[in-house]
Amino acid sequence: MKRVRNYILSQNKDTVGLNEISAELSLTKKEVSAELLQFLEDTLKNNPDGLTITDLKEKTKLNRNWIAKQLEILELLGRVELKTIGPAKLYRWSEEGLNKWEKYYRALIENSHDVIIVIQKRPQQSMQIQFISDSIEQISGITAGEFDEEKVTKHIHPDDRSIIESLDRIFANETVQDTINFRFLDKWGKYHYIEAAITDLRDKPEIGGLVLNCQDVTETFILQQQIQYRIAFEQILLNISTTLITTPEFDLVHRLSENFNAIGKFMQPSDHLENLNFIADYLYLSIFDSHEQKLRAVTYWNNLEEFSNIPKSFLVISAKEHDWLIKKILQKEPVFYSPIKEMWSKLDGNMKNELKSIDSGSFLAIPFQSADNEILGAIIIFFHTALKAASKDQLLDLFQNLAAIFVSHLKRIEQSSQHSLEDLFHY
Repeated sequence: MKRVRNYILSQNKDTVGLNEISAELSLTKKEVSAELLQFLEDTLKNNPDGLTITDLKEKTKLNRNWIAKQLEILELLGRVELKTIGPAKLYRWSEEGLNKWEKYYRALIENSHDVIIVIQKRPQQSMQIQFISDSIEQISGITAGEFDEEKVTKHIHPDDRSIIESLDRIFANETVQDTINFRFLDKWGKYHYIEAAITDLRDKPEIGGLVLNCQDVTETFILQQQIQYRIAFEQILLNISTTLITTPEFDLVHRLSENFNAIGKFMQPSDHLENLNFIADYLYLSIFDSHEQKLRAVTYWNNLEEFSNIPKSFLVISAKEHDWLIKKILQKEPVFYSPIKEMWSKLDGNMKNELKSIDSGSFLAIPFQSADNEILGAIIIFFHTALKAASKDQLLDLFQNLAAIFVSHLKRIEQSSQHSLEDLFHY
């Protein structure tokens, strides 16, 4: 704590600047500012009769304008008293002002949307939560009074509990850290992404610990994930397009199925998909057989290892029995249900039974059509969780691009073979 003070007093100059101290002592400006403020406060405390700005500059070698600015803040908070003696302004430390400052501080944090947590630790003891602002209820649905150290830890994602060790190292003066990031579980089972700025106020008697200013950055995090997801998906589309263009006709059926499986594997469970609710359980690439009036899957993929077979009811879908679906696909209208149980009334018994494990998931059918209308069909996706309409719109755009790539090569297959597409693919 005295590194900055000792450095300043060792310098044979009238003024020592923040940038110089930061560079010479390899400290962040934030760390230097905290020590400078403490130096200023201690100087006032050691001179109970009061000091002018000129006096403070001489004693601390700090910039005059910086001193004046800090004194204005301390006066506003009631931590210094200003007394005018003729033309001189005398500043004196006020112990009584601490109560006023505490009230100000409490009012500030209690009306903040951020969550303020004060953590203290005594020697040979575990960390203790001294204070949690009421705004924790806005994030977690749980009141501040219900939280203690054990409950807070339980609500932190198991993979992120290493932040406890990070805080311990700060208390042990083994490291300096400005921020931590972790996921926090609310009472409804949803994780929020939290970014916490750490301010070390262990030397402040009124705080005596680490102050964590926690912000819920879930929306920002998910937006970043959406952007990354789109970039990754578009890269897959580019790879598929490049691969299929260079694939000879005799190998197109096999290669197209492989690429469809690659899309499915991309939609397997992972952290970013869980955040976006984009985990898919089943995917079908189906084309419409106009002679039999049926939608037939030419290739498919499933994500659930416990299921040995993909739901067979969706391998062949009759227009006679499921006109609600086929009609929209032929009209090139996407079909979307979220959750899936909203379309229960439209499904027959077999379909319901095969989808009962994901009745809270989502159904999305993306129609496609070749320029000559000879090839009609849809990419059908069953998602493991309910999608919002906005997410559905994003996926439509991506999968319509995938469908356009597949349609052009399905046309190549049809033109180069004497057999129908249905006969060439096997399921």
